[in-house]
Amino acid sequence: MKRLWMLLLVLLAVAGTACAETMFIDGGAADEVHLRSSPVDSASSLGVYYTGTPVERLTATSGGWSRVRIGSQTGYVRTEHLAGEAQLAFRDCVVNNTTSDWVNLRQEDSFEATVLARLDNGTALQLMGETAVGWGYVLWNGQRGYVVTDFLTAAAPAPRQTPEASTAPAATVPAASPAPVAAGSSIVGTTADGGYIHAYDAGNGQTIYFVAMEADPFITLEDVNFDGRADIVVTTIRGATNCYYEFFVWTEAGYIRADHPGVEGIANYILHPQYGYVASSAKAGNAGALYEDCLMRWEGSSLRLVRRSTSEERREYRSEGTSFVIVMHSRQASLTVYAYTAEGDSTLLHEEIVDLNGMDAEMLEEMKQHLWEGLR
Repeated sequence: MKRLWMLLLVLLAVAGTACAETMFIDGGAADEVHLRSSPVDSASSLGVYYTGTPVERLTATSGGWSRVRIGSQTGYVRTEHLAGEAQLAFRDCVVNNTTSDWVNLRQEDSFEATVLARLDNGTALQLMGETAVGWGYVLWNGQRGYVVTDFLTAAAPAPRQTPEASTAPAATVPAASPAPVAAGSSIVGTTADGGYIHAYDAGNGQTIYFVAMEADPFITLEDVNFDGRADIVVTTIRGATNCYYEFFVWTEAGYIRADHPGVEGIANYILHPQYGYVASSAKAGNAGALYEDCLMRWEGSSLRLVRRSTSEERREYRSEGTSFVIVMHSRQASLTVYAYTAEGDSTLLHEEIVDLNGMDAEMLEEMKQHLWEGLR
């Protein structure tokens, strides 16, 4: 209970970046923008993306840069090249595989990635960008995915459109794509701590009840357990830095609330279908350097904790005569990474003290990589 109160205090006290927001690339006269590996113009390019490409803006960094996710790639673009709306400057292409009659549309820019569809030669699509490793980020039939660039041929350009007219969600939404918004819920009561009890018509004759601190929670449809069927995601808390969610996954018996033992709440989630993980990342301050990240794997309709990485202010415990003193080091972080078995037993994988003075994006990324060691 004490930990829950501490979490609520963090949500109320920490000021920072809001939940990931959907924006669009705006390359100005050039109509294209590089996605960089770090927030400097000289950093290596991860790919080139054209005006109108939807992105998830994750955080703002110093120097006028934003950390964003585009499809399966995460990197940096200058904030001036992001807009709330933008005219499309996609390249019109057709599939032209000279070694076969078709190509695979994949979820990521890798031959190991999940196949979303098989596209025959001559299939028309729109090229939203090109990765540095030879894959095209494309829009086909409302679905976003990747095709080998060498298997695409330019076609006659189509008239420009607004993003709303060309990004209708597909039945199965790629993990990094914005999920379609579902109909709203109705308030049927309140809790003693000021929460709202909501009722939501799931559309299959089932009413789902959940508690949220919001009177108007976001409800979206997204395949969070990677079985190809849309699940229900509800936003229970919208904080300045952290958003918390509940998942209701589809089963043969209807929608079931996903349990997540060992995890206080699912925060700022990111889906990793290629590895089978759901990531939760609760921010705790210092420009993202203090956090709790968790990796979970599905077991039926429950999420099992696999890894937890915690970066928190370093605490030093001292005995002073008959007194016990806790010394806080505000410019140092204590970083620990634990692995968990199916029975809940934990093993310490990594531990270090990190100096927060001079912390930059690359150092933060190095800290967070310890969570994934040996998993990908």
